[in-house]
Amino acid sequence: KTGASYQLWHALALLGIAAVSAGRPVRLVTISGLAFFVGALLFSGSLYVLALSPLDGGAGRIWLVYLTPLGGALLIFGWVLLFLAGFKKGSV
Repeated sequence: KTGASYQLWHALALLGIAAVSAGRPVRLVTISGLAFFVGALLFSGSLYVLALSPLDGGAGRIWLVYLTPLGGALLIFGWVLLFLAGFKKGSV
């Protein structure tokens, strides 16, 4: 449930970024969108794999638990960049 929720909200944020910056590439906004994409992929994707793995055979996938916080940090980084882009003069 958590992975799907985060994926939904960040997909909507990516659509908003695409709509706002269409035809006007802004470096901070572009990097923010990339951070959202990779962060959601790592965060939600790792949660999906862990949730769908069999309990007894999932020991080989334990390294996925390290991708979840990395993805979450990228999502936070994306929001910080988007916030900074909003205050940058003439950014959007």
